[in-house]
Amino acid sequence: MVTTLPIIRLGVKIVTNLRFALLLSVIPAAQVVAQDAVSPAAVEAQDNANEAAAQSQESINGLVDQTQELSNQYAQALAELDSFNKYNEQLQVQVNGQQTEMASIQTQLVEIETTNREV
Repeated sequence: MVTTLPIIRLGVKIVTNLRFALLLSVIPAAQVVAQDAVSPAAVEAQDNANEAAAQSQESINGLVDQTQELSNQYAQALAELDSFNKYNEQLQVQVNGQQTEMASIQTQLVEIETTNREV
């Protein structure tokens, strides 16, 4: 019994390998038959679909580029707006200071006139 066990395992392995080899030999033949069964119209339809997909992808790539460019322009416009708002605030502070200075000068002129009259 001990001597037949390895022979049986060997036999099973040989049969399995033969089945696998037979299967491998049948697959290429099936592929040849399948290739012959594909009609030229189907190949042309697939080529057309591939070409249409390539054109669609080019269009998508162009739209992505355009969107990115517009997004960059928008970000730049927002940065400029922020800069202009800060500049406007600085100018407003300067104008307020000048208005205060003008009021002070007006007051000093009135006081000078009063002083001149008193002298």
